[in-house]
Amino acid sequence: MDPWARAHRGPRSRRGGGWTSWGLRSAERYLDNAAGNIRRAEERLGRPAPALWFARAADPAVRVAALEACQHLGSLDTDWAADRNSIGWSQATCWTGHVLSEREALDQGEAAHALALLQGHRLQLADELNVRLFGEAPKRRRRAKPDAPAGALLV
Repeated sequence: MDPWARAHRGPRSRRGGGWTSWGLRSAERYLDNAAGNIRRAEERLGRPAPALWFARAADPAVRVAALEACQHLGSLDTDWAADRNSIGWSQATCWTGHVLSEREALDQGEAAHALALLQGHRLQLADELNVRLFGEAPKRRRRAKPDAPAGALLV
């Protein structure tokens, strides 16, 4: 018999949908941790933004681009920075980035905070979006072609 089917047929399933007291406490702890992380992210967003980014965020087009970039990184960050894979938000920017990406629009202060976060993730954004955000595309390193010889000694 399938273990999932067995778990849902037994006496536990009659006591609250198959949740054990330990499982319920764990789920509540995870939800409390998430709520705390969201609260701390909101507190960070409530602090004064860096002046350089605040001035740039005065432009409504930059605010729209910042939200678009946050949503893009949020869509890439399916693991919520659990893996160090250079995809999506980092562990330091994860919660604040996801909170920003869920907004319908960013005000000047939120956009300034977003710009500060996005600065560290520029290589994950399209050049066109970087130009809209920062006025220029990032310098990207060129990689050697895999079939190119490694050097004169290997030829």
